[in-house]
Amino acid sequence: GYGAIIEGRGGVGKTSRVLKRLNELHKDIAYNNSFTTPASFFVWMYENRDKDVLVVDDMADFMNNVKILSILKGALWDVSGKRLVSYNTTKPLKDSDDDFVPRDFEIDANLIIITNKLNEENAHVKAIMTRVYCCKVEVPHEELMDILKQIAKQHHPKLTMEERMEVFDLLQMSVSKANTDLNIRTLLKMFNFRAWAKEKKANIPSFQEDLWKNIAIKSLKKDDLVLIIEQLLQDS
Repeated sequence: GYGAIIEGRGGVGKTSRVLKRLNELHKDIAYNNSFTTPASFFVWMYENRDKDVLVVDDMADFMNNVKILSILKGALWDVSGKRLVSYNTTKPLKDSDDDFVPRDFEIDANLIIITNKLNEENAHVKAIMTRVYCCKVEVPHEELMDILKQIAKQHHPKLTMEERMEVFDLLQMSVSKANTDLNIRTLLKMFNFRAWAKEKKANIPSFQEDLWKNIAIKSLKKDDLVLIIEQLLQDS
């Protein structure tokens, strides 16, 4: 195959793990997560057609756009030993050097598409899935907590190591497997609450610094169904 789709909920480190591994393998890569139109995607692929791997982070509706899916088909289909990417447009496209881009070109790079959720009801998506390696990333709760702990140990411009671990300990104590949307961004958001309280305390000595804990805990969303089951188990 010439491509792979990595699917899994957001904020669990899919992108960082992929990029880290590719760098360890010394691959010549191009990464993008900011396409605005199918045309910009086509031009980017043209400019990076000779790279080892193109890594695309799925943006809103990226994998639901028919034109983009058509471009991907060309990049992933081997026809007579060649993969030909095409884009029909009445207006000639230009690259970042203001040079004209051909309406079709041969690509050598492999593709990795990272997405939170695939619409498998879409016939075009289904067709692409049959021609690439598909990997669904499901991070167990315990493994995710280990990842978050490692993140907490990393430098933060406004919080000391002790303060970061204070935040992590509160998170670990306040969540369970019911927190289906728990991810790295959850921890970073809690860091912001802690840093805000620290700054307030520095400027207003009478400020209740622990107020951040109540705000942080309330920000954690939970799956009501799992919570009900947990409560039933506790009451039994």
